[in-house]
Amino acid sequence: MKWERVVLGDYIDILSGFPFESKLFSESEGTPLIRIRDVVRGYTNTFYNGNFENSYLVKRGDILVGMDGEFNTAKWSSEPALLNQRVCKITSKDSTSLSEKYLFHLLPKKLKEIEDRTSFVTVKHLSVKNINAIEIDLPPLPIQQQIADTLDKADALRRKDLKLLDKYDELAQAVFYEMFGDVVSSTSKYPVSKFGSEVKIKGGKRLPLGHKLVKQNTGLPYIKAGDIKSGRILTNNLEYLLPETQKKIKNYIVKQGDVCVTIVGANIGDVGVVPKDLDGANLTENAAKLIIMNNERLDNIYLSNYWSMPFVQSQIKLKSMAVGVPKLALFRIEEMDLVLPPLIMQKKFNSIKEIIDKEKNMLIESVQHSNNLFKSLSSKHFE
Repeated sequence: MKWERVVLGDYIDILSGFPFESKLFSESEGTPLIRIRDVVRGYTNTFYNGNFENSYLVKRGDILVGMDGEFNTAKWSSEPALLNQRVCKITSKDSTSLSEKYLFHLLPKKLKEIEDRTSFVTVKHLSVKNINAIEIDLPPLPIQQQIADTLDKADALRRKDLKLLDKYDELAQAVFYEMFGDVVSSTSKYPVSKFGSEVKIKGGKRLPLGHKLVKQNTGLPYIKAGDIKSGRILTNNLEYLLPETQKKIKNYIVKQGDVCVTIVGANIGDVGVVPKDLDGANLTENAAKLIIMNNERLDNIYLSNYWSMPFVQSQIKLKSMAVGVPKLALFRIEEMDLVLPPLIMQKKFNSIKEIIDKEKNMLIESVQHSNNLFKSLSSKHFE
């Protein structure tokens, strides 16, 4: 049976989020507010204390798309919440023509196609017009349901593994609280300083107008925000500068041991320590480096581990500006609390965290296998 070639915009409705006032955001009370970083995880730590229209409420099971960064697609899995800007909700106009379960699995592939064929100067942006213009081959409803059921089962497997990953983060924080106390409730067992008192914070630099990165290894690596992940700087997708480009931004480099953090976009708050082979690399404007002032007071691995703690990540998300693309201002990093136990205790925590991370990395391999299974099935049905 031939599938009908249609334009997606004829079958869906798209509701874009609203630019709620950031001064009315709260960490503890109000109506939950979905920001772009909350799309995939399905819950939020940000609340809104102002008035709003009910039309911007999202309920459990609604399909959401992040319109900056990775164009993530997810079903909302928590209590009713408000749809903030740069996030959209997509619904089927007629469930007898287009199943929302089928639509949910179809969207990631189609959005990836938009990403691959579009040139973005800095942060990637997705528009409602882009989504509406997508062309698809639409199968009959029974086939849509059959495909969606198969992919649901594979998706459930990978989500089970992802939930287990969260438990390792909870374990690391529990160990931190036991060793050092709870800085959130002001019961720290050790002195609490400010980031700005212990580290110098310097931003990276964007490419000069008209200059581009290249895949060829020129010996001049450029660290992008996507290369900074889980305490490391990833090298599997590095891009490089041409010599004439590097001369123009030569002062914006990192050194071995520097702690780099992402400060713009959907993956804001990621952290990585610069390895030896990236000493002297240039750093994107979407990240900053934290340079320790006194190595006898603060260990760089402890600093990286501290930054990745869930209670610190919550602070980061709250301090990120909500207008347009999420952005963490450098002065806001300076204001953040930093627990400073003795150096020997910092290194003891690092050792425990390393053991937790090893176990977590083994689970990550399982997640990768279940992800590969899901992608294989998805490709089979949508190619």
